[in-house]
Amino acid sequence: AYNFHIQNAVLDIVNSDLFVATDGDDNNSGLTSAEPLQTIALALRKIESDSLNPKTVHVAAGVYDNHLNNQLYPLTLKSFTNLSGAEMETTFLQNDYISTMIQIHNVHDTVVENFTLHSSNQDRVGFFPAAYLNRGTFRNLIAEGAVITRESFFGTVSFSLVDNLLMENVTLRNNVGRASAGLVCTQGNGTFRNCVFDNNDTTDEYDSRSSNIYFTADGDVKVENCIFANSYSAEQYGDWSYAVYTVSFGAQQYVEPRFDIYNSLFYNNSLPIGSVFTTRGPYNLDNNAANDTLSSIINCTFVGNSSPDETIILAGNHNIYNTIFYDNETGYEVGLFYNSYVPPSTFNFSHCNIEGGQSAISNWYEGNIVNWLDGNIDADPLFYGEGEDYPFYSLTAESPCINAGTTELPEGVVLPEFDLAGNPRVVGETIDMGCYEFQFPQNAEDYELPVSHNYQLANHPNPFTGETTISFSLTTNLHENTRIEIFNIKGQLVKQLVINPESVRDGLGNQQIIWNANKFASGVYFYKLVVDGKAIDTKKMILLK
Repeated sequence: AYNFHIQNAVLDIVNSDLFVATDGDDNNSGLTSAEPLQTIALALRKIESDSLNPKTVHVAAGVYDNHLNNQLYPLTLKSFTNLSGAEMETTFLQNDYISTMIQIHNVHDTVVENFTLHSSNQDRVGFFPAAYLNRGTFRNLIAEGAVITRESFFGTVSFSLVDNLLMENVTLRNNVGRASAGLVCTQGNGTFRNCVFDNNDTTDEYDSRSSNIYFTADGDVKVENCIFANSYSAEQYGDWSYAVYTVSFGAQQYVEPRFDIYNSLFYNNSLPIGSVFTTRGPYNLDNNAANDTLSSIINCTFVGNSSPDETIILAGNHNIYNTIFYDNETGYEVGLFYNSYVPPSTFNFSHCNIEGGQSAISNWYEGNIVNWLDGNIDADPLFYGEGEDYPFYSLTAESPCINAGTTELPEGVVLPEFDLAGNPRVVGETIDMGCYEFQFPQNAEDYELPVSHNYQLANHPNPFTGETTISFSLTTNLHENTRIEIFNIKGQLVKQLVINPESVRDGLGNQQIIWNANKFASGVYFYKLVVDGKAIDTKKMILLK
């Protein structure tokens, strides 16, 4: 027999935005930032779902943890309600006592933004699973440190039956899983914009699928200005082995989605066997090979990936324009899958730099139509810093890829206004090949910089945990404006440090400034010395927490 004592079971629903802070109190009203609640879960339960007047739970900067301030996970979202942190670098959701952090089921019109999600829990099914989600937006998020030990097919972020998904400025990094470590979507459609999938690895030799992203589409998918890097997928040895990739964009059965991938970088991913990446295009079921029925890979860069098979395998109709395949340790650069049950697929290659040229393309069983169009080359791209310096695998002034692309793109293709580094996409005579556009100086005088070439730009300590001292040397007195610009791994400016103009004008030589990074997430950052509006030098530093 069980005895139940139920008290205070009434929960007042609030038709207003609510506020939460780590030093709040659940006895407060939560209606203003001066009277915040303490637990996010209570705010989400109290807030009303109203289609005519959507609401937001505003979460102040801080670490939201069960042990520190009584947080209860998982957080359950409602339709027409948003969960918004103060800033991605300062608002942390931390959960080490339960397997999920955010739960979304049968919800539409919701936004989750401005958080870093982290956990030390070693027995997870991912940070947040979402199913039956329509018009869900995930913006300005970092999800890191997940160790997914469950046998089921889960990633750090898992979706099923999602429509109109938007992932914008989301970073999934340093996660480990059995079947997948990054993002998994078993059925859905949507857009990825300015996202980073970095250092996500799978470990299970019997169930490994895809380390960075595994997406099975029931509608169109667009990928813009994204990075897929430094990931490994384990080889399978089971009797029921699946194809293994680091990035997999596939389709539901009897569905003909279109995948468009623009301005994206794929580097330093590896497999012991199989193709490193795969995408699916519409099959030519009605014998109509018009451009608007093809998936498109436009202005992407594939470099430094390794596998005994292909760098990428394409299934269904594709356009591949203005794209670089170079320095990959693979058997072929591109594999063209042949399906004998449908008409031959069409693949159009135009203005690409492919190491090995047309011989680096494997047309399975010679069963597909390959159109080798104008502008394709096979030449060393002459990457900046040989790919070791930021921006990774951008072009140097001597690169044959500069002004070697085409703006006469397939019908329906509209490139983003900016390249992967946030610079204008078209500079000079025409567009460049690859994900970065070379930024020409405005005039010849820009090549002459009134500084010593021994500017000794450095920071100490590096790596660092809280703050670091950035030092440099200027030996002339011609400078009016000197600053240090700090960028994250995606090339986004996150901080500017202004140098005392009097000390620079006085020609004092060695300069130094301290960057306090306590409010920033751990990771790789790049700092640039800018003098009188001109970039002088760039170096890399690593923030650890």
